Amino acid sequence: MKKFFLIFVFCFFSISIFSQEVEKDTTKKVILIGKKEIIITSGENGEENIVIREKKDKLSAEDKEKLDMLKKELVKFNDEIKKTSKELKKDLEEFKSSDGYQKMIKNIENMDVELEKFSKIVKSKDFELNGINHSSCSKKFKGHFAGFSFGFTTYLDKDKSQNLSKDVNYMDLNTSESWNISLNMFDYGIPVYKDNFGFVTGLGIEWHNYHFDEKITLSKDEENNIIGNIDDDKNFDKNKLVIGYLNVPLTLEVQFPRSKPRKKRIYISGGVYGRVKILSYTQQEYKKDGESYEDKVRSDFNLRALQYGFTARIGYRFIKLFANYNANTLFEKIFF
Repeated sequence: MKKFFLIFVFCFFSISIFSQEVEKDTTKKVILIGKKEIIITSGENGEENIVIREKKDKLSAEDKEKLDMLKKELVKFNDEIKKTSKELKKDLEEFKSSDGYQKMIKNIENMDVELEKFSKIVKSKDFELNGINHSSCSKKFKGHFAGFSFGFTTYLDKDKSQNLSKDVNYMDLNTSESWNISLNMFDYGIPVYKDNFGFVTGLGIEWHNYHFDEKITLSKDEENNIIGNIDDDKNFDKNKLVIGYLNVPLTLEVQFPRSKPRKKRIYISGGVYGRVKILSYTQQEYKKDGESYEDKVRSDFNLRALQYGFTARIGYRFIKLFANYNANTLFEKIFF
């Protein structure tokens, strides 16, 4: 009987342990969504139970130790910052109460006062430096001379006519091919009134090309006059006299309307100029007896080394019209 009782007790505990172990293995599925954990378990009757709970991150002992050390360092760093902040505030208060700080503040205030005075002086009409009234020249006057220009060139006889007399009509020009090119390298403006009225000067180089209409070759006679020898046996493709000058003008220019920027103003100028001859030569390209020739002869051709005359200009932006008139003759001796 005693043996039967012990067997019964042993079986009862075995069934209980087995039941507990089965209950521990009832989890069928675990689903992770973000920090949520969805656990699906099976019940006693086969039904499914769903449990949703926060996921618990497990730290290792080593990670916990590192985290504790980091917290201690952060606390220590925060204490150091507070201590440094207190020391800086203390130093700042001591500096504000010092004489050096008070002097610095006073100097800044004095500087503001002086700058305000200087600003009023500059804005006044009486501001002058080295004898120049800067209020009237607040905007610099700049004229119109520098740049590139192209025009036609010709000459007149003693009667101021382009129609030459019969005895010198061999000097007639092909006016459509007689032209001049100017390369004005720079200009300089001298203000007279504000920024739209003043004198203009500068420096330029000019090339004048006189294309002859007749078959002539220039030469000098016994009296040092220039004459033209007729060359009927030559078929000229080009026959011209080229003269180069250095040109210096002096004009008075006005620009309007003054309310607009300089680039958008119309300008008119007039004055005088002087030229210095720097080169002269004749160039001929022709055919003779079926052969092609090119002759270039450099000579002074009795041309005046110095010329002077009158000039006028009118323009807007890059468009300009100009006219020049020589007051003295092209050649040293007048022969036509």
